[in-house]
Amino acid sequence: MSVKINRLSARQVGTLPPGFHADGGGLYLRVRSSGSRAWVFRCSRRSRTREVGLGASHSRSLADARKVAAAMRILLADGADPADVLRPTDERAGSKETFASCAEALIVLF
Repeated sequence: MSVKINRLSARQVGTLPPGFHADGGGLYLRVRSSGSRAWVFRCSRRSRTREVGLGASHSRSLADARKVAAAMRILLADGADPADVLRPTDERAGSKETFASCAEALIVLF
């Protein structure tokens, strides 16, 4: 049985009542009682459900949320962390700057 994706329309994103609304393929729109709307990607691995926030619906469109969710599904199928899609490239490569290296660079400047 296939999973139906792209269930929501752009109009529905702005008018759905409070609740958790599926677009398919792990993408959900969370509407709170306060009226705030945010995109969430849900996935299960080893009997644990994980939610990754994709941002508010006013700052990320339905089309953009679908693109991010598609990229997350690909990473999930490859066994990687789906949240890597949202991380900057240099952070994924493991080239994080440490406090010590920043301090040394600052001291050298002065």
